[in-house]
Amino acid sequence: MVIGSPGFYREHFFNYMKAIIEKNPKKSKVLNDLTGKAVLAHTTSGYKHSLTEILQNKEVMKRMAEVGCAGETQLLDQFFLILRTDYDKVCYGYKTVCAAIEQVAVRDLMISDHLFRSRNITVRK
Repeated sequence: MVIGSPGFYREHFFNYMKAIIEKNPKKSKVLNDLTGKAVLAHTTSGYKHSLTEILQNKEVMKRMAEVGCAGETQLLDQFFLILRTDYDKVCYGYKTVCAAIEQVAVRDLMISDHLFRSRNITVRK
């Protein structure tokens, strides 16, 4: 888990999470696991474009490599680069991705976790 913000908001939020865990450790098992893996990162603002800033932080990249998601981050960076420079070479969304697969035009395929965790079996398939 990466928590990023300008100022001290990230520390306040992290401390708030730890306080919730201390109040009810049995119900907050998932939260407890996440706080052990948390990385706090500074950003210049709280807007969406700060995600790029966080993901380029060397400490964050090092920690993510330890967890095993650095490859996905690099792939996502490459996706956004191609999207900015040659948007005809990328597709996003179920219908356009299916069309690209049918045309055997897919080099890398990224799938959102929420599809795998869906309670609907048809969605998971």
